[in-house]
Amino acid sequence: RDVAPSRGLGDVYKRQVKEYANSKGVIIIGDIPIYVSDDSCDVWENRKLFQIDERGYPSRVAGVPPDYFAEDGQLWGNPLYDWDEMKKDGFGWWRERMDHTLEMFDGVRIDHFRAIESYWSVASDETTAKNGKWVKGPGMDFVNAVKAGHEDKLIIAEDLGYLTPEVKAMLAESGYPGMKIMQFAFDSREPGNYLPYTYPRNLSLIHISEPTRRSYIS
Repeated sequence: RDVAPSRGLGDVYKRQVKEYANSKGVIIIGDIPIYVSDDSCDVWENRKLFQIDERGYPSRVAGVPPDYFAEDGQLWGNPLYDWDEMKKDGFGWWRERMDHTLEMFDGVRIDHFRAIESYWSVASDETTAKNGKWVKGPGMDFVNAVKAGHEDKLIIAEDLGYLTPEVKAMLAESGYPGMKIMQFAFDSREPGNYLPYTYPRNLSLIHISEPTRRSYIS
């Protein structure tokens, strides 16, 4: 039997689901991962936009430093962007990504938003994320570029985790609603930042950790 290309079929299905949901008064929020896989067509076709060596392998990879959840940090292994190269055409690759996502959904969540201000960079030969370093990201230049033409769309910044004053300032300037998890209210590095009475109005409240009762029992 004939099989339609999976991406085309998936896009049609997503649009049908969106139309049906909208007819019932429900909006659908999509998710746009901050990074892509090293074996993706995105990297293959756009090597100059990533930190890739002459053999086509990542020279620096993504992750996050050691924290409450992982003493060695998290080594994600995705190739990092060459932000200077991306900036040359006004972050065109990212703008196309946002355009496509917002065609399929009523809004979008930008994953790991804090990496736009500063990202954790790890040498590709490391086996953990411990020995990485913070590197400055594109900041508001990026935000303004991807926001252009989508001012009327709902764009949410996934700003969870340990946030520096610089990340908080970027979020405030962007105008995007951030996210909160009540369980994070008990992180001693950010006293009170996640307590419900401190929440701003421009906010998305989510739950991605263990249920509260279970987390206390364990």
